[in-house]
Amino acid sequence: MFVLKKILTPFLIPPGLFIAALIILGIWFFYKNRKKISYICIGIAAVFWLAGIKPVSDIFMSKLEYRLVPPKNFSGDVVIVLGGGMKENVPDFSGNSALNSAGLERIFTAARISKKKNIPIIASGGAVFAKKAEAEVAKRFLTDMGVSGDKIIVENKSRDTYENAVFSREICIERGFKKAILVTSAFHMPRAAMIFEKAGFKDIVYYPTGYKTSRDPEYYYTDFLPRDMKELSMAVKEYFGLVFYKVFY
Repeated sequence: MFVLKKILTPFLIPPGLFIAALIILGIWFFYKNRKKISYICIGIAAVFWLAGIKPVSDIFMSKLEYRLVPPKNFSGDVVIVLGGGMKENVPDFSGNSALNSAGLERIFTAARISKKKNIPIIASGGAVFAKKAEAEVAKRFLTDMGVSGDKIIVENKSRDTYENAVFSREICIERGFKKAILVTSAFHMPRAAMIFEKAGFKDIVYYPTGYKTSRDPEYYYTDFLPRDMKELSMAVKEYFGLVFYKVFY
């Protein structure tokens, strides 16, 4: 029953539900001797099935995540942590807004580096589609983690990675920081690194975090069943972003 449940469940929720419906339609059209429509239905189902399995999303995601890896020995005089998204007006331990999973991974890594190296943190992230700047929420989470308030610098104007870089650069110049340690999600780091270099950062350490793929993955039967395409979508977005910033910046 356990295996049967694991196999059936993905086909009872989107996108597996739609894939199953297309397969059933394809079979129905085939027996109705409308083979062209049948092949189209089965073909679309196959494409969505492939796009929704973990090995395929891992191929796209890992190419981004392992371009840069965390250095073993590094130093710097400030950590710059980029926002990864937040949820506004939700219950939280010390407020009414919370960081999402990517944001939490990033600031947790930044806090560990800050405390280990005894250096300040620039929390970078403004209000894009919210009333409150993400950096303000990040500061609250960082203080909850034990980072001293006087070691947290809030950059709350940026709306995208380019502005993260520009406004963080201004703070570094103003405060005399010479070498920054950049923390962001591993899949986002290639684009962030390119943008920060274009913004004028010369001596910078790249410290990716929040890996979603393994260097030596092991796959199980459930990894070949349809699942949400969130990670594939995130990877494709980053590839488009890399092209966009190369062309327009």
